[in-house]
Amino acid sequence: MITTQTKLITDTWITIAWEDYLQLCDDSNYEKAKFYYYNEQGRIEMTPLGNDHSRDHSIITMLFIFTLHLKDFIKR
Repeated sequence: MITTQTKLITDTWITIAWEDYLQLCDDSNYEKAKFYYYNEQGRIEMTPLGNDHSRDHSIITMLFIFTLHLKDFIKR
C-alpha cells in the first residue's frame, strides 16, 4: 500500500503493484496527472503549470503592441 504522504517520483517509470497503481489513480492530489501502466511499471506525468499562463501573457502583450501601432497609424 502506498501513502501519498511520501513524495512520489513523477515523470519516470517505477516498479509498482497494480493495486497500488489504482490507489494512486484515485488520489485527489493527482487529479490533473496522466497515469500509465505496463508490465508492472507505472508512470505519473504531472501537467506543467506555466503553459496556459504564458499564453495569456503573450495575448496581452500582442494586444498592447497592436494598440501602440494603431495609435501611431491614426496620428499619421
